[in-house]
Amino acid sequence: MIKLRKVGKTYRTEDLETRALADINLDVGKGEFLSIMGPSGSGKSTLLSIMGLLDAPSEGIIKFADIDISEGKDRLLTDLRRKHIGFVFQAFNLIPHLSIERNVELGLTYRGIARAERRDRSMSALKAVGLDARARHYPAQLSGGQQQRAAIARALVGDPAIVLADEPTGNLDSGNGEQVLDMLENIAATGKTVIMVTHDDRQASRAYRMVSMKDGRILH
Repeated sequence: MIKLRKVGKTYRTEDLETRALADINLDVGKGEFLSIMGPSGSGKSTLLSIMGLLDAPSEGIIKFADIDISEGKDRLLTDLRRKHIGFVFQAFNLIPHLSIERNVELGLTYRGIARAERRDRSMSALKAVGLDARARHYPAQLSGGQQQRAAIARALVGDPAIVLADEPTGNLDSGNGEQVLDMLENIAATGKTVIMVTHDDRQASRAYRMVSMKDGRILH
């Protein structure tokens, strides 16, 4: 699904140059549940952003389902993101003034999908995470665990091939965190590719394969 060869990322300002990633070589297969583990500042979130087509590398080659996107145009990257990638973030990122149902279906509006189909798909995604009874509630009316489950439903509603999760349990207690990890494992079992960033080695071990990072490099 994703292939990276000698990928690097450097952030530059007038006074400072920061090397965030260096010489990254990584293959991620279809249906794989991969965890990327490392301390704060190790480059794991930067790597996830590049794999999610949210950021561009400074050098190297990136292939997405055999499409070379190393120097892809913005329109191509946006199209690939919308159609093939779902995101789950630590901070939930739900819109407070929209119902949970509307939060989940929002991404479908940019794909020209009719209102009735959007509603059917959002309700199906909410049912998959056990939140269909809460569809008309607002984010503030849900617990942290429920909000993260809603965020997972939002990531799944577009039927992406890849789900990227950046510290998805970081704002949750241990019980809700385990539920989220169970969901990610179940998502991978359906044939989707799941990539999770975490600093917790116990959570990282739940994945099928673990990549360790330090100082912008993959250790093993």
